[in-house]
Amino acid sequence: GSIINFLDLTFLIISLILLILAVKQGIRLSYLVYAGLCLLLPLASGSLVSMMRFLLVIFPLFIVLANLAQRSFWNYLIIFVFAFLEAQFIISFVFGLWVA
Repeated sequence: GSIINFLDLTFLIISLILLILAVKQGIRLSYLVYAGLCLLLPLASGSLVSMMRFLLVIFPLFIVLANLAQRSFWNYLIIFVFAFLEAQFIISFVFGLWVA
């Protein structure tokens, strides 16, 4: 439904922000190229369907999150946001509102 489309768009925007942060953090060029291509390839279809799934393989973004998590505030924020999303996805799955 529309909430999944919203989440796909939100995660895409967050991923683009993380990619910009990756450039600022000095992540290896090969990782940046990989991340950029992994972001652009699904977008070439003209649809955001399953964007969250495609973003899971972009490991340089997780390196950026790990670097951010070294600061206490960002660590707690990242843990809170991911725990909240996990709970929401589990509840949606249990009630049959979301499958994968």
